[in-house]
Amino acid sequence: MHQCSACHTKIKDSECMQCCVCVAYYHCICVAISPAQLKNLSTEVKADWLCPECKNKKPRSDNSNTPVRPSTPSNPKANVTLRRKGPDSLLESDAGTSFNVSRSELRVIIQEEMRVIMEECVRDLKADLNRQLQAFRGEITGLTESIQFMSDSFEQCKKDLSGCKTKIDTIIKEKETLQSDLIIITSRLNQMEQISRASNLEIQCVPEHKNNNYNGEFRLKCEGSSKFHYSSR
Repeated sequence: MHQCSACHTKIKDSECMQCCVCVAYYHCICVAISPAQLKNLSTEVKADWLCPECKNKKPRSDNSNTPVRPSTPSNPKANVTLRRKGPDSLLESDAGTSFNVSRSELRVIIQEEMRVIMEECVRDLKADLNRQLQAFRGEITGLTESIQFMSDSFEQCKKDLSGCKTKIDTIIKEKETLQSDLIIITSRLNQMEQISRASNLEIQCVPEHKNNNYNGEFRLKCEGSSKFHYSSR
């Protein structure tokens, strides 16, 4: 792939012209040659082709031959000096005949090139957008899965919290029941203690001696009674 000496862009071998003098490469559009004209050019024409710079640098030759005027001109145009076209003029004429492109054709060529460039840009843009959309879709899928996982976890936490609340309510009710039962039992126990103390016998003002065991003697005397349960001093 070569570089165009006019627009300095890369060109393909099938779309370039090479000057036979300076051996420089030119894009066919840069030298006003359409792709269709380039295909129709013969190998000899391509081999002898001159770039615009080499055409301007080449000196013009004038090989004009002035014909001998007759003594009696038969035609008024006989006094006109006929000049022969130089080789450069012939080349320019040939080039104008072979490579001349009208404005409409040039417009069509430019439009075709612009259309191709636009299609390539649109295709590249679509490919880039598709890649970005695929990545974005993957991120959205991951985010959706994360949100679903968090939602499921939240629902499970709600269920666990509801179960714990039910258990706490049950425990509170059981506590209240136990407290009520404890109050009743305590009241009954107090009543029973009071009733049991009603049959107690308390003996006071008993003289005490060092070697006397009045508690033992009292127990011996009361052993035969069915109402005696316990004695203490």
